Amino acid sequence: YLANEIERRYGSKGLHALSLHPGIIQTNLSQYLSKEVLESLAGNDSLNKSMKSVPQGAATTLYAALSKEWEGRGGKYLSNLAEEEPADTTGDWLQSEVGYAPWAYDEEAARKLWEESNKMVGVDSE
Repeated sequence: YLANEIERRYGSKGLHALSLHPGIIQTNLSQYLSKEVLESLAGNDSLNKSMKSVPQGAATTLYAALSKEWEGRGGKYLSNLAEEEPADTTGDWLQSEVGYAPWAYDEEAARKLWEESNKMVGVDSE
């Protein structure tokens, strides 16, 4: 929501923001997961096939930050080095790594998150 709100508020002034999903990255952070969680993840073939190395996981972030393609553009959701389309909401779509949620571009929710975030840090919303 925040990237979309930044784009709405400041895009015309040259400030742009993108949202992205780096993917499921193989790091040592899994050492903090419980044995039960690790065991449940180990049996998930779909998850295991989609795992990325650290450089692969960094690729979309670097692409968003450095690519001429995104210069002067914002308010979009990226994954796997591309702009994502809406997710297929049939079936168990929350398990999918493809696409964005139906509510991702909810302007009212973005505005509320912006206002609440500003309140929390003591900044005027305007």
